Amino acid sequence: MRKLVELEGNFTFWSGTRLRKYNAGLNTIDESKNYYDYILAYATWEPSFMMLVNITEGIGKNKAGSIYGGLIKVKPGFNEVVVDVESLQKSLDDYGNWYLITD
Repeated sequence: MRKLVELEGNFTFWSGTRLRKYNAGLNTIDESKNYYDYILAYATWEPSFMMLVNITEGIGKNKAGSIYGGLIKVKPGFNEVVVDVESLQKSLDDYGNWYLITD
């Protein structure tokens, strides 16, 4: 996993990218399990935006399917529909606790 704050400004995220938010507020004894997993998905009703959908398994699975916060602005382009680092920073609270799931 890579911290989002460590990614360069030109890094882009495609639909299907998985992200993890630590310090999610779960009541767990083991802090390493205090997270929610999300997948970046198209907001089909608004083509200029994507959204984060909770895909957590195990602890926290009761939130699976819920949407995180608001919509994330898509980077303008002709042949790609992506979100950039700046759009994520504007849309996510507690940005330092977010990670890119790379495995």
